[in-house]
Amino acid sequence: MHGRCLPTSGIDQRLINALAEQDRRAQAARDLARSLGADALLILVQDADSRALLPAPGFPRTLPGGPTWRAFLNACARAGELAMDVDYPDRLSRNSAWAYVSANGSVTALIGGNPHISARDLSELLLPIVRLLQCERRVTAAQGAAAAATLAAKQTSTLAASLDEARRRLSEQATQLQNALNEAARLN
Repeated sequence: MHGRCLPTSGIDQRLINALAEQDRRAQAARDLARSLGADALLILVQDADSRALLPAPGFPRTLPGGPTWRAFLNACARAGELAMDVDYPDRLSRNSAWAYVSANGSVTALIGGNPHISARDLSELLLPIVRLLQCERRVTAAQGAAAAATLAAKQTSTLAASLDEARRRLSEQATQLQNALNEAARLN
């Protein structure tokens, strides 16, 4: 793991603060990574339901994948620091990744370059931002669940209306059949 050459007080607080704004987050992450001597900063948070690690809101939604990323994500199952090589920014490029997995399962990773801060120190410095990102992830999940519930309610309402219409038609047909039987009986 890299030494702590850059004291946390030397980090531009404006870059950290910019991570709090969703519309500036991607650029702020790139700028912060470069200021720390890395090529990229990646924050992963756990999905509340599946416990899967997902890129935090505002970070790249897709990663190159492949065996190096599977190994990286498997290693992120345990809290603590880790360092390994991953394919980044594509499957043809191999770069070192230094990561810290916090007790709550979030991952702060610096990828490529020669970072001047440990992933653990960066994780501690970004703790309020990581908590914000975890809340945003939960809000996104809740909004998705609410949208699904609204759709299910609309579909249920439509189905109930269709069933009511079918019952009304069936009742009309039963009445017509009864009238036809009554008429046939009267004619006989």
